[in-house]
Amino acid sequence: MNHIHYNYIDRLKGLAIILVVIGHILSFSMMGGKNPINTVITSFHMPLFMFLSGLVIKEPKIGKKLLARFLQLLAPFLVVGLLFNLCINDTFESFFANGFKKGYWYLWVLAVYYIFLVLTKINIIERFSLVKDIIIGVALFVLLKFLSREVGTSDWFSISLMSNLWLYFYTGFLVRRYNGVDWLKKRTALFSIALISYIPLLILYDKETLIHFAQIVPLTAIIILLYIFIYRNDKYSKIENLLAWIGKGTLDIYIFHYFILQIINIPILGNWFIETSNYFLEVIFLCILSIIISCACICIGRTIRLSPLLTQIVYGKINF
Repeated sequence: MNHIHYNYIDRLKGLAIILVVIGHILSFSMMGGKNPINTVITSFHMPLFMFLSGLVIKEPKIGKKLLARFLQLLAPFLVVGLLFNLCINDTFESFFANGFKKGYWYLWVLAVYYIFLVLTKINIIERFSLVKDIIIGVALFVLLKFLSREVGTSDWFSISLMSNLWLYFYTGFLVRRYNGVDWLKKRTALFSIALISYIPLLILYDKETLIHFAQIVPLTAIIILLYIFIYRNDKYSKIENLLAWIGKGTLDIYIFHYFILQIINIPILGNWFIETSNYFLEVIFLCILSIIISCACICIGRTIRLSPLLTQIVYGKINF
């Protein structure tokens, strides 16, 4: 992996953000009850998103590059996140005290993850570098888990989410750093095992049987999707081109889709889909609606970027 942007990465990012939007449509706009579509999506969509966020990192940033990246994540978190909070007439305290940060937690958590990666810059004998990186990743995971248990009703730093998703992000980073994609392409047996085991594991996950081993479910889904998309890397179709285009605008989609969902309120339709069990039609409807929302968000982002001042304010694009 000599370049950050391979076709399969952009396509997977496009799929991941569409799944995020679909999940939020189901949760916020359709207000449906227990929905099997949402069960499948929530079983892996954020772990996949975090895995890809780590996969695109070639080397940890330090110094001015780290500061620039931190600001590029912190700016939309504060500017757009607080603007959304204002639009729904909520208090600033409720925004910061809640671990989910009205949905904008991902930007803050990712910014902290970038800081954590600085530890992997510690020099050591090359043949032990992977062992060193694994020890660092596990140590940070244990620390985050410990801190998450100390968090009370207010999670100002989103520690719980940080601890739950750290291993997926860090695994993506290690896969990139140690050419794990090339290794995976040769392991067809691993793909087969993941493909066979995903549905049974998902059923156990849904019945809360895998409480202590819930990470296995998203891991199998990530292996399946990664393998399929790598296999399709040099192949093209209209759907794959659309996913790649959407995948390049994930930040805009993530930060702006919450505003659009505020004007989409269709709980009756959500209940109708559940009562009739017309899940095939529901999947088609959700895919079309999420793609429309994604395109609208990308257009909003491109319009904002026409102004250098707004680009600096919203996206933290500051030259040092």
